[in-house]
Parts: sequence; C-alpha cells; structure tokens
Amino acid sequence: MRRVRPYPFDRLPRVARNQVEAGRSFRAHLPLGVGASFAEIERALGGAIRFQLVECFVARARDLEALLAGVVIRLAATAERWCLLIADRPLAVALAGCALGVDRERTPELPAPRRPTLAEAGALELLVQLLVEGHPVQVVGMVESEDLLGLVGALHDDALVHVLEARVSSPVGEGAARLIVPESLSLALAAARPPKSLLRRSGRLSALRVTTVLELARVSLPGAQLAELGAGDVLAFDAAAPRVGEPIAITLRVGRGGHAAIVSGDGVQILEPYRINQGVDMSQDPPARTSDEPGADQLLRELPIEIVCELGRVKMSGRELLELEPGAVVPVARPLAGPIDLTVGGRVVARGELVDIEGDLGVRVTEILD
Repeated sequence: MRRVRPYPFDRLPRVARNQVEAGRSFRAHLPLGVGASFAEIERALGGAIRFQLVECFVARARDLEALLAGVVIRLAATAERWCLLIADRPLAVALAGCALGVDRERTPELPAPRRPTLAEAGALELLVQLLVEGHPVQVVGMVESEDLLGLVGALHDDALVHVLEARVSSPVGEGAARLIVPESLSLALAAARPPKSLLRRSGRLSALRVTTVLELARVSLPGAQLAELGAGDVLAFDAAAPRVGEPIAITLRVGRGGHAAIVSGDGVQILEPYRINQGVDMSQDPPARTSDEPGADQLLRELPIEIVCELGRVKMSGRELLELEPGAVVPVARPLAGPIDLTVGGRVVARGELVDIEGDLGVRVTEILD
C-alpha cells in the first residue's frame, strides 16, 4: 500500500487576495511603450537601449527600503499621485555622461559608484522625460535620500506598492532598473492594452462555451402578481410591439450587458458593440408599500421580481463572443416563430405567445411551469 502524504501547504508563500488582484490590475494598466522622441536619444548615445522585464510583483510600503538603492527620479501624475524610477548608479552615471558627450576613455570612471553631478542629473531627467513621453506622467526631478524617506514614509505601512524589475542594456553598459508605483496611481491610469491585442490572446477561450440569451423585453413585477399568474393571463411589457414584416429588436444578453441586435431571418444581426446594462431599465421604482399585512404576505408583495421575455438561447465560444462586431450575424437553430419563454433568474417559469396590446408588446401565457 502506498503512503499518501499531505501537500506541504505550510511551505507555500502567503499572498493576500488583494495583492493578487492589485498585481493583475497593475499589469493590465501599465504603459510599457517608450516615447516617440526616444529614438533620437538612442542615436545620440550611439546605440539602442533595451528593457527586458524580469519580474512584476506587489509589496507593502513598509518593505520598500531595500528597493530604493540607486539613482531615484520622481514622476508625478494628477491629484498628487507619483511613482519612482530607480536605476543602478553606475549605469545612470554612464548614460548621463554619454548624453553630455563625456569621453569615458579619456576620463575613466572610478570603480566605486558615486552620486550624479548637477549636469548629469539634468541629463538623466531629460532621458527619462523622453522615455515616458506620451504617458500621463511628468518628471519632477531626482530625489535625494533624505527627501525619499519622507516621500515613502507618508504611505501607510500596509499600503500596496507595485514593483516592476527590468534589465537595461545600452551602448555604455548594462544594469538594473525598477519602477515603483503606489496603488493609487496604477489604478487611476487608463488601460493601455488595445482590444486587438486581447483578441490575439483569446485562443484559450475557444473551448469555453457561453450561453447567450435572445432577450426581447423585461418587466419588474411584485412577487404576489407572479405567484398569481396563470394560463390565459396577458403580461404587458414596456416595449413597442414589432410590426408585421419588420425586424424584431432584441438584446443578445451576456452577463450584466449585451449587444443591441435585430432578428433577421434565421439569425440575429448585431447592431452595436457590447455594453453594460444594455436593454435594462434602471429607472424602475420598486412596488408601492402596503400596510396592515402579515409579514410573509407583505414581503411577497414588496418583493420586486424581474421577468425576462426570451426568444431563445444560443451557445457560443468565448472567442466567438469577443469577435462579435456590428453587422455580424449569429445563426439560431430554434424557430423564432415558436413559443416565448418567460424566465426569472435564468429559469423558465412560463411560456406564451406574443400579442399586441395597443401598440405595446405583450405575452399571453399558455403554460405555467413549476
């Protein structure tokens, strides 16, 4: 008999859930492109400057002291938000000297790292400004050690700080650099990843099957009215009834949003991109309160229940959903002229047929399901 050993969970690194979410958000919002003018600086330096991402992680503000060694340049955004760019001293001094036209062969640098001079600090600030050109941050200047401690010390000890480690190669040498971004700044930046880049990564969603709803309309009713609903009753919706021979306007519902669409033949034609709360009336008021009723009966009458009128459902892959654009046609296997489903919370509670109530859309109930 084999001996089964429990997994050594005590050896796993402990990572808080909010650290994982903050790190994911940081990667999604981080602008990694260089400014348009940076190519001119590379030509002036005599070669390309390359950045290779080594690691991206989330730390607590109280653990930052060990990450602040090097030449520190502060960048500022709106609303007093800031971040820090830190480079190895030898690399920073070499890049600044090259930008100033210093011949390192005639004036060799001492092996021990030193602080940049005033002229070298100005050159470094210019290089960084061109690096972040086009992004919503501006270079404030180099930060000395005494000011740096006060800046970081203003953060709460448990505040989340994002750290990006990179390896920098240049015509004058190589070294490490890191970007330190407080959570308040990283969450305020606009997402830089365009939709096309997301589609290129959507291959993993091809095997995912998602059920979409062909939603014709919806209405909110008190729970008591739903409980009393029976065959032959007519349920009125706040939507115009479709005219004979004209396309039927629907919402291709996915999650909390959907695509505005029309029923065309045996398919559904997409009209608009995906929008959150598409087709949902956010202005509906809850049912009026009644008094002098027992608790359970009163709760039933007060309880607002949303009934959705469905033409049917279509299963699609995650990739197909992402690629839906205005003009696309989704084929539908179920005959659209058949019975209408009335659903609550995704569950079919009744079926019926479409009727016209003085120009408004209605459904005559033909079957009640338990």
